[in-house]
Amino acid sequence: MKRITSDILPIALFFSTYMYTNDIYISTKVIVLSCIFQLAYIKFFQIKTNKIKVISNLIIIILGSTTIFLENDVFIKAKPTIVYWIIGLIILFYRLILKRDIIYTTLNNKIILPKKIWSYINKSFICFFIIMGFINIFIAFSGFFSEKEWVVFKIIGFPVLFTVLITIQFIFFKKYINNDDE
Repeated sequence: MKRITSDILPIALFFSTYMYTNDIYISTKVIVLSCIFQLAYIKFFQIKTNKIKVISNLIIIILGSTTIFLENDVFIKAKPTIVYWIIGLIILFYRLILKRDIIYTTLNNKIILPKKIWSYINKSFICFFIIMGFINIFIAFSGFFSEKEWVVFKIIGFPVLFTVLITIQFIFFKKYINNDDE
């Protein structure tokens, strides 16, 4: 529970600040500072965390600081796309170069599925993260959506769509769970 709270704290502070102020720059300052404090806390107390979380925080700090100093929100709005594409490319890299499915490597001791199914799941995650990057670009920069709509999509839309992905995968692959026959 403590880890979940620390994982969502910066984004919750960003969202609540934006909803209160309607100011992307103040909200960006809040998330940058919270990410700096979070990384310092992780380092000082030597807390084990995943690399994606650290990379995401560093990207927030870099792009958020750039947004603040240049007074240009393009950088903070591009952050989700960059993170989604990095995740998608890491999964793809593991598959094509290292010949391993990172989703399988991460979850196979918790969920038993045939390798073929893990391969489908892996591919769906690659597609999902690449597509989410393009969706973020469209919502952030097309002019069809307000800044507030982008913030809401970033904070609420992505988790909802990710939950839909996981639910669809579970529905399609539940017959294979704990079936070692294949």
